[in-house]
Amino acid sequence: MRKSRMILLTLILSLVICLSLQGCGGIKEANVKDTPTKPATTENNTSTVAVTAEKVKNSVYKNDTGKVLIKSATTDKEGSNTSYLIASKKGTAAVLDPYMLTPEVAGIKPSIITITHDHPDHMDYDYIQNDCRQSMMKEESFTVDDINVTGIAASHFSGDINKEYPSNAIYVYEVDGLRIAHMGDLGQDKLTDEQLEKLGQIDIAFMIFTDSPSYGTSTEKCITVLKQFKPSIVIPTHNSPEVIDAACKELGIKEKQDMESLAISKGDIEAGKIKFIRLK
Repeated sequence: MRKSRMILLTLILSLVICLSLQGCGGIKEANVKDTPTKPATTENNTSTVAVTAEKVKNSVYKNDTGKVLIKSATTDKEGSNTSYLIASKKGTAAVLDPYMLTPEVAGIKPSIITITHDHPDHMDYDYIQNDCRQSMMKEESFTVDDINVTGIAASHFSGDINKEYPSNAIYVYEVDGLRIAHMGDLGQDKLTDEQLEKLGQIDIAFMIFTDSPSYGTSTEKCITVLKQFKPSIVIPTHNSPEVIDAACKELGIKEKQDMESLAISKGDIEAGKIKFIRLK
């Protein structure tokens, strides 16, 4: 009897000790679960970085030149130098035909994106996901902040122009007194009277200089079109040295410059003279 009572007491004591130990273990476990400091800090840091990046991307382009700033926007500087950035004096940014963009341009959210035609060397599908005013191969006019844009229906090849669904569009940007035109891959034999009227007097033109009949271009077309609208400054997009030399000789262009960027105002334009500038 006494032996049975001793066994019972031993069992009760063991149970009490066991329950006490489990209680402490439960408290320790609760403390661990309630203090996940590292994951919470990591998540907050990621969120802060994302917010900061978005603020930078939403900001206007920093242009401290006091003039309109024009830069090449692509890393492909040779055969397909088709993409350009235009920033007004106050920093409103337009990106023209985005393709293989430089990190600088890829990192900003522009106010305007225009696309002359939908070939992959003129359109970055990821970049056009930016939420901004965009126009693709469309005849229309609109204004964003201090830049006015006019799309003019054109053709990538010889033949008629389909105004509703053009194969190429010319875009004219009016900014701080300048008229700037991106001609896209213009393949017409010549500009129409209607196109010339809508173009007006162009100060700066981005122009194709290639002889590729299968793509709609030729040396003769390039020369004919340049003679028609006579821009004050020509900046090449697709280009070949032979076509550039032939066009410059025919048009009497003696001044050729290579520049990192072009900061320019209306007062810098020299009437009656065409300059050739390549933006690197």
